[in-house]
Amino acid sequence: QILILQIINRISEYGQEFQNWICSFGVLPMIFKLGYPGNDNKLRVEAAYFIGQIVQHQNKNGIW
Repeated sequence: QILILQIINRISEYGQEFQNWICSFGVLPMIFKLGYPGNDNKLRVEAAYFIGQIVQHQNKNGIW
């Protein structure tokens, strides 16, 4: 799980299109669950990083 999430994070650093694609396929709720207490800290950090990227891109575009 950690490796897959790391790969997703590295790809999504380069564009919002990939993030939109991930979210449109319902992956975002799964990533949220990986950030829950009880999961490995490294996994939680990667989940938080992905969510932070989404928020950052949305703020840049004035959506939020």
